[in-house]
Amino acid sequence: MSSTGYHPQIGSIIRFRDQIYTALYVNKNVKSFLDQSIGLMALLKPEDYSQEFIENIVKEQEFFDKNQSRTKEINHLRSYRKQYNKWFKELNKILWNGKYLENKTYSPETKRDTLFKNEKKVIPWNEDEK
Repeated sequence: MSSTGYHPQIGSIIRFRDQIYTALYVNKNVKSFLDQSIGLMALLKPEDYSQEFIENIVKEQEFFDKNQSRTKEINHLRSYRKQYNKWFKELNKILWNGKYLENKTYSPETKRDTLFKNEKKVIPWNEDEK
């Protein structure tokens, strides 16, 4: 019997992406959005995103860490709203282009996925024996 499951790493990435979406669009918590974006990027291969991209997010984190003025923060949030949307779209683009959301990207999940001496066929991690 075949299941339509996905690799556990994909589940982790999807959870991160959903939390980032919620922080930005539902809770409107930009600081959480930035922190979680950095966290998601830690799961990705560095060659899949530009150093400039991560540096821009880190700079934005530093702005919020150092800023003391609520008025300045509100004005900054208004002016950067489109940029945050672009960053979210860029993260999604990286996930799709890097094939992070495809099962075939990941190594087998269990030792059953590998052929051993007495086995006749490999059973993929997302299929049960018949």
